[in-house]
Formats: sequence, C-alpha cells, structure tokens
Amino acid sequence: MAAEGVGPTVEIPLLHGDEEALLVNLENDDFTGPGQDEYIVSILTNESVPLSLFLTFAVEAHKRNLTKAFHTFLNGGKKYFDEGKGASGPDTERDKIILLNALINDKIHAAYKQKNLALLDEVTRLINEADAIDARDALTRVSKAMLYYVKGEFEPAYTLLTGFSDVNDLPFNITMGAVAMKLKKWKEACKCYQRILMVAPDLKPDPRIPIGVCFYRTGHLELARKSFERALELNPSDVTAILSLAAMDWKEAKNANRTLDDRTEMKKAGKKRIETAARVDAQHPLVQIFLSLREMEKPVEVQNVAKWIGWADKVLENTQSSSLRSDAYFLKARALHCQEQYSQAFESYKAALESNPDSVPILRGLGEMYIWLGDETRAIETFEKVLEKSPNATAVLYALGSLYAKRHEEKAKQKVTELFTTLAKAITGPNGEELVRNPMLCVEMAWVKEGTDGSNKECEEWYTKAVNIMTDEHMEVPIEVANNLAVKMHLNGKQEDLKHMFEIALEKCRAMDDSTDDKIVAYEITIRYNLARHLEQISDIEQAVALYEEILQSDPEYHDARLRLGAIAESQEQYEKAREHFNKVLAFDSRHVDAIVMLAHHWENLSNSHSSKSGKISDEAHKETKAARDLYQKLGKDNIDRTDPYGLCGAGNATLSFARADYKNRPGHLKTAFEYFNKALKHEKTCIYAIVGIANLFAESEHYKDASDVYQQVLDTAGVPPAVIVTATLNHAHVLYNLGLHKQAIAKYESVLHSTYKDHNAELSNFIARCCFAIAKQTHDPQMMLAALEHIRKATKLDPNNNSYRYNIAMVQQQYAHTLNSAPSHKRTVAAMEEALQGLELSRSTFSALAQIDPAQHDGSYDIKAALQRADFCEKVKRETEKKMHETKTLDRERTLKMQMLEEERAKKREEALLEQEAKRAAEQKRKEEVEANLLRLNEIARQQNQAQKDEEEAARERKAQRKAAKGKPKKGDGIVEDNDSSDPDASDAGNQEPAPKRKSVVKKKRKVKEVTPESDAEESDQADNAANDDVETNDAGSDANNKPADGATDDDERPKKKSKKSKSSKSSKSSSKSKSKPSKSSKKRRRNVSDDEDESRNSKSAAASEQEGSDDGESKPRKKSKSAAKNKSRKALILSAEFVDSDEEGGAVNENDGGEEGATGDVVEGEE
Repeated sequence: MAAEGVGPTVEIPLLHGDEEALLVNLENDDFTGPGQDEYIVSILTNESVPLSLFLTFAVEAHKRNLTKAFHTFLNGGKKYFDEGKGASGPDTERDKIILLNALINDKIHAAYKQKNLALLDEVTRLINEADAIDARDALTRVSKAMLYYVKGEFEPAYTLLTGFSDVNDLPFNITMGAVAMKLKKWKEACKCYQRILMVAPDLKPDPRIPIGVCFYRTGHLELARKSFERALELNPSDVTAILSLAAMDWKEAKNANRTLDDRTEMKKAGKKRIETAARVDAQHPLVQIFLSLREMEKPVEVQNVAKWIGWADKVLENTQSSSLRSDAYFLKARALHCQEQYSQAFESYKAALESNPDSVPILRGLGEMYIWLGDETRAIETFEKVLEKSPNATAVLYALGSLYAKRHEEKAKQKVTELFTTLAKAITGPNGEELVRNPMLCVEMAWVKEGTDGSNKECEEWYTKAVNIMTDEHMEVPIEVANNLAVKMHLNGKQEDLKHMFEIALEKCRAMDDSTDDKIVAYEITIRYNLARHLEQISDIEQAVALYEEILQSDPEYHDARLRLGAIAESQEQYEKAREHFNKVLAFDSRHVDAIVMLAHHWENLSNSHSSKSGKISDEAHKETKAARDLYQKLGKDNIDRTDPYGLCGAGNATLSFARADYKNRPGHLKTAFEYFNKALKHEKTCIYAIVGIANLFAESEHYKDASDVYQQVLDTAGVPPAVIVTATLNHAHVLYNLGLHKQAIAKYESVLHSTYKDHNAELSNFIARCCFAIAKQTHDPQMMLAALEHIRKATKLDPNNNSYRYNIAMVQQQYAHTLNSAPSHKRTVAAMEEALQGLELSRSTFSALAQIDPAQHDGSYDIKAALQRADFCEKVKRETEKKMHETKTLDRERTLKMQMLEEERAKKREEALLEQEAKRAAEQKRKEEVEANLLRLNEIARQQNQAQKDEEEAARERKAQRKAAKGKPKKGDGIVEDNDSSDPDASDAGNQEPAPKRKSVVKKKRKVKEVTPESDAEESDQADNAANDDVETNDAGSDANNKPADGATDDDERPKKKSKKSKSSKSSKSSSKSKSKPSKSSKKRRRNVSDDEDESRNSKSAAASEQEGSDDGESKPRKKSKSAAKNKSRKALILSAEFVDSDEEGGAVNENDGGEEGATGDVVEGEE
C-alpha cells in the first residue's frame, strides 16, 4: 500500500491554494472529530491525491475503531477511482484491488453478523470488479474463499485455496484455517494457525486457541492444554482459553480410567475456571453456555432448572452464532425434558438439530422423544444414526437393544445380541473393570443375555457385577437378583458361596413374611427349591429332601419338588417310592411331560437292573422296556404336548436306545426316532436337543460325515447349555475316531477331560489311549504307542477293577514290542528294547490271567479266547525281540565306537584351532608392542624437537631484548632523536617536505623481485612489516634510517645456522599472527620523509649491509615461501609501504630503495591471514 506518512500525522499534498500540504493530526479532532472524515474525503477528492491516501486514512480509522470513518474513507476511495480521478499506474491498480477487497471483507462481515444474505450480491459484484483489474490477484482469491465460507460452501472454498502460491500469506492462512476447521481437516488447520503464529504472534483473536482446538481434535490433549495455557498466560482475561481448559477439565473428570480423587479434582478445577470466566465477562455467550451446562451437571436434588433455562435463553437472545444457538437449544431441551415437559422439549431438540444435525447428544434426546411419542420406528432410526457417530454410547446401545428386544423377528434377536455385546465391551474395561457402575444396567444385561443366547456364564458375570456394585454403594440387593445369581452359579457348577447367596435371598423373603404379597411367597418357594437343588448337587440329600417336603407342605401342587423326591428315590434304587412320586404327579396332571419322561426312565432303569443281574434280557425286562416305550410314544400319539419339543426329544432318545438294544427291529426304531426329532424341530427350529438327537441318529446309522458336520454346527452355536456341549463333544470325538481322524478326536476328548472332569475320568483316558494306539499302528511310531500305554495306565489307576483296561494294557505292551521290531535300526535303542522285553513279560502274564477267568464271572468286556491267543503270540514276539535286541546292541557298539572316533577327531580339530588362535594372538600382541615402541620413540623425538624449538625461541627473545637495548641509545645531532625526546624526529618539518616516493622491494642477488604497490594505509603496512620481521633475519642496518650493520651482523651471528622447514614454518605462522594482532607502534612514530641526500646515504649503507648479509647467506638465509603459498595469501598482506621501517618489538626490517635497486632483505615475506 503506497501510504504517505503513516504515523501521528498524515500529509495531504495540496495543488490549490498557497500551502503545499495539509498535515492531519491523527490523535486529535482533526481526524477523530465529528464530520472530519467527510471533510478529509472532500479534500482528498478535490486535490487529486494518490488513491493510497484513502487507504491510509481507512486503516488509521480502523485502528481507532472509527467504524463510520472507516466506511467513509473506503466508499470515498471507491467513488474516487470510479470517477477516474487520481494518477494511473501499477501502484494505483494495486491500491484499487486492496480497496475493493477491504470493501468486500467489510460487507462479508456485515452479512455474516446480520444474517443479511442480500449483501452477498454486492460482495459478488465487487469481486467481479476486482477480477477485472487482475483476475489472478491472491487477495481477491482469498476474498472469494471467504464468500464461499459465509455461504456454507466449504468444499469450494477449500478447493479455491488449495495450491496457493504464498503459504505464509496472513489472509490466506486465516481463511484456510477457518475453512479447514469447518471441514474437520484438523492437521491442515493447525498448520495454517501455526504459520499465523509465526508471522503475527500478537494477532487478535489469539491463534493459539484454534491451534489448541486442532490438537484436541487430533487426540494430542497435552499439546492442546499447553496451547490454551499459553494463550491464557499472555492474556489472563481470554474467556475462550479459560473455557477451553474448563471443558478439558470436565471431560477428564468423566474419564473412568482416572482415580476418583483425580476426577474430583478435575471437576473442581473446571468449576473454578467457569467461575473465573464469569467474573471476566458474564455476558459472553460461551460463558453463559457453560453456566447452563454446569447447572445441568449438578445432582438432581440441587439443580436450579430456572437458571439452567435462563442462561440458555440469554444465549439465544445475544448471539447469532449457529453453533452456540444449537448448544443453547439443546440445554433448554434437556431442562424441559427433566421437567417432563416433553412437547416443548421435543421442539427445542428439533431446533437444536437444525443448526447441528450431527450432534450425538441432540440425536439421543430426539430419539428419547420419539419413544415418548410411541414412534419406535423413528426412535430406532435416530438411535442408529447416533451409533454411526458414537458406536460406544452406552445409553443409546441399551435403549436400542430394548427396542429391538420387543420385536420377535430373527433379525431383531440377532441385533439385540450384537448391541448388548457392544454394550458389554463399552461398560467394561480391558482388565474387566466397570467403566460405568450402573447396577440396574448390569441386571438388564443379564436378562438380555438370558433371553437371547442363554449363556449362563455371561448371565452370572453380569449378575455378579450388579451385586458387587450394589454392595459397594451400600444399596439393597433385590431378592430376584440374588436368586438369579445363585441359580446361574448353580448351573455353571460353582459351589462357592452359592448356599450363602440362597440363604441371603431366603432371609430377605422371611423378613417380608408378614406381607400378604403372593409374589413374595412365590419368591420364597422358588428360592427354597433352588437351595434344595444345590444341596442335592453337593450330596447333602437329607437337607434337600427336608426342603422339598417343606415346599410340598406349603404348596402340594409344586410338582417339581415331588419329581425331585422321585429322582432321589430312583438314585437310591427305591423304585417303588420313586414310582409312587411320579404317579402322584400324573394323578394331578396326566399330561405332565416331565413326569412321563421320568417314569419312562424309571422303567428303563428297572429293565437294565434286571438284565445286569440275570446276565441276559429277561421277560420282566422286556415288559419294563415296553412300558417305557409306551410312555414315550404316548407323548406323540395321544395329543399329549404334541407341540412340546422337549417331550418329543425325550421320546426320540428313548426310541434310539431301543434301536441299540433291539438289533432285529433297528431300522424301524431309527426311523421312528428321526420322526420325533424332526417333529420337534418343526415346532422349534433352534431346539438344540433335537439337533443333537439327529446327529446321534446319523452316528448310529454310520453316516459319520453327516454326524460330524451337525456336531460341529452345534459346538459353533452360541448359548448352548454346558451339558449339551459335553455330550456333543464326546459324540463328535467318537465320530472322528470312526472317520480315522484320530488326532482331532484326541483333541476333543482332552478338552472334555480337562474342562469337565479335571483329568479324572477313566473312560475318557481309555478313549484317548485307543486313538493313540490307532495312530501308532498306522504310523509304526513307538513313541505314540508309549503315549497310549500312559493313558491306559491312567484309566486303570482310576478304575483298577475294570478288566477291559487290563486287557488293553497288555495289548499295548505287546504291540509296542512288535512296533519296535519293525522299526528301522536307527530308531531302536538298547534301553527301548529292554523296556519292550519287560513289557512283553507283563503282557503275557496279564493275557494268561485274563484267559483263566471263570466264564460265569466274566463281564463280557473282552474275549477270553482272544486273551489266550494273545498270550501265545507274546512268545513269538519275545523271540523276535530278543533277536532284534542282539542286532541293536551290535549296532549300538558300532555307533558308540564311531562316535568316539568322531569326537576324537573333533577334539583334535578344536585343539588345532585353539593353537592357531593362540599364535594369531601372540603375533597380534607382538605387533602392538612394536607399534607402542615406535610411538614412544616418535614421542621422544618430538619432545626433543619441541625442546630445541623452545631453546631457539628463548635465544631469539634474548637477541630481541639486546636490539631493544641498542635502539635505546641517544642519536647524534644529524636529525636522530635522543632517548629523552619522545616526539617524532621529523614532526617539525613534516609539513614542508614532500612524501618520499614509495619504492619496490628488490630480490637479493638472483631472486625474483616482487613489486609492492602503496594501496594500504600505514596500519596495514605495519602489520605486513611485522609479519616479515618474524620470518626474515636482517641486520640493524635496515632497522633505522642511519643503518647500523655491526649490530645486525651480531644478531645474525647469534642465530642458529640451520633450521628445519617445519620449525621455520611454525615460527613464521606464530610471528605473523602476532604482528597482525598488534601492529608496531615504533614504526609509525619513526616514519618520515627523507631527502635525496639522505636517500643516497642510506642506499649506500644498505648496499653494504646487503653485501655483508650475502657473505652470511649460508648461515642466516631467510626462508622463502613457495609460490603456491604466496598465491593463497590475501592481497592485503602483499601491499607494503616503501617508507616502512622495522618494528623495534619484533627485530626484523625492510629497507626502502629507489626503484631498480636491490632491497636489504632480498625478498618480501607474506603475512598470514
């Protein structure tokens, strides 16, 4: 901007009148007075001033908040150049663009503040006018982006600013930062505001605030806090910084990962900051928002809803900011919501959503309003939008899950499971801690889990969390919660504290015994029954029976208690008493499915009992089996619970058991069983018992592949009861064994053995041994045979009276020896063969013992004839094993001998390698010692040289002191200064004499002459002369205008005759640096003009000195620098004055001579730079 005289005054050049210029004082009424803006504009217009003056006055008015004057100057300047006034040229065109952009920004600000979109048409016209002047102007480009920003078109604004040529331009960064923040491009916005901070660190509003916001949005909370704190440090009354820190404190106060004390402290800090902001500016809309929010966060009993709504209303009255108005509407809606003024709250939520359609809290409140209106479909849609933006919103997950739970579609059930699984993760930390301590939410979670997938373990976990939270918060645990937790613990096989939990629930019921509430009575009976079931499970039968009888006294029609008494009698083989209980239930309800099924089992048990005692199926057993079958068939034929899937499954399982016993009618039984299972599935598609029954049917029919697929589907299904999982896993393992998948079968068996039976089940250990035995026979692997032997021995240890396990041990021992005999020689060892021989002896004796058992006492678990044959086969295997034993021992000896030889050879190689390494170490040690000796020798030489150099330097200092003493003598009356005369000897006639011409230094004898030009001043000549004095040895003839060769010769004789190049070089460098740092004072004092006679006299003496020096050239020859070194020196060191005399401090000299004659020293020595 071509401003003229910006400052306390502005000068206006005048073309008319007597005065040349008008000075306007910016600090008094000349500028700030009423009407002065229009007066100044009239003068500017009449005097045809440069357009830049309008801009200057506009800027000054803006600095002083003179809004009217600012507009006057801008509009006046616009009219001025519209009328074609003022000078033309590039500067004027630029000023026009600046003025137009100032008008554009002013109108954009007014349109944004007043919500007057009509002003944007004027903005567009001004932008087009600026484009007509220069379509590529950067300032106009920024103004276009601001227009897009005000219209809410942020993407076009961002595109327009992308690729801006000057990224450090202040208007560009301000606009780009605002646009990027609207587009949530936090990193881009942060870069813009950081550049602003570098260019204008004192800019208002403070760019540190948006930088902190960007850091906060990108998750850099510490950096965000530092940005806000820095802004507050620079301006303690910055309300935005205060409230930003308060918001961060409040959020940290809700962070469940922090301790309770930390959260309390953070909440107090946030409250304190809000109070500070209110003291600074209580009318600030953001302060009012936070005051309303603070009221909302208070506990319900101390909330002041009037203040809550009042602060929100003030914000709506005092601001046009869409974001602040949205927050105010939301706060007002929440207050009305709490007051149950749902209609008004609904309207406020909708108004808040118009300005902020993506706000999660607003959408959540609107969804709750839809629930109040009964519009569950729109409520679900709204909550789904919330979960898209905030997937872990616990309240929304719970509300949406409850809404879906009311629907009966399969998809709705799946959705409920998904939602509550997510909810469980949201309210539980990674280590299992409760992030949200809401006991009733935990109870709801347990109910949902129970109603959807039936997972007793997860239900128990949620009930436990609910009870723990209630206990910690000193809340009363509801009876149903305590009972349900105990039931789930019972179903999951957890006996610890189970009785205590039931007793707690029972005590609560008895405490309300005076109540006539039937619900309490029902609770008490239910809890007693559950406690009795627990006592029955832990084998406390006596107390269980007592509780069942108490229940029947209170309610004779509580059939479950009577059926349990029948089951207990059945387990104690009190068949008459058991049948009596079952028949009593059927007398009350002839269609009671459980009673029918249990009675059928009763007849089956009787049949099995009679068959085991007689050793064959008796006629009585046939009758009992038929009675059981008739009872099961009654469930399907007589319209008794035709729709009861569990009764149908019981009938199918009973028919399947008949198929195993009645081999003759097996196909018919299998077909009937399939019909029962299929019918159960028609009534309930997910009946897991029917699915397992069909899998069992496939297995019985030897369709093992189909059976395996069904079992795997059952095991992959969530929520399957643990008992069904165990049964399905075992049956699946049997099927896998029959399919030849022995390793997979072992995995199934072991999973049940470890998890259910804690590694104490003989039958399962036998199944695992059977699988290992099959693998060993297929692969001829002796180790797998040993594994089979280990498992069958474990089974025998658990059930030592089982002869089939003894038979299996003998079989495995025999096969182990046989497998070793057929194994390759390298897989056999002497120890293994000895073990096999021992096992063969045991196997033979076991088979012999089993073969001699009386057939009348034989239980049919093995074949006696086969045992006798196996005993004979042991002898054959033993002979073969002994033969292989001999071969193995021979091979073992050979292997041992070969291994010894190999070991000896390896030892020899190791020894040789060690010797070689030792030799290398010795050679290396010798080399190191030689190197150290050389270093010591070189160090000694260097020390001697250093000492010689020090001695030489000491001698030089002594000679220097002698020369100084010689120079201190008084001079004769021919113009030489006496000792007591400190003034310059030629000072008196310095003004009358012409300066002596400067001459060239001539190289002595055949040396090349180097020309010296007088371009430097006296100080430069002194420095160069001092450098030469240190390097070149001269006589005293050149040190004074009168030249004294005797002294110079004496000094030369005292110098050492030869010097190494290294010592000369180091001395030269040292002297040069000394002369450069401290120029000679005596040389300046003794500089004077010399007459022709004196020149002639001096020249003659100089020639004599040169001859003398030539005679001593071999002894005191000065060092001559190489050409390459001379070229690298500075020009300043080469320029020496012909009038320059030696320094009495250094002792060297360069004499003056007429051009063409030889110099005293014969060379010019360069000073080091």
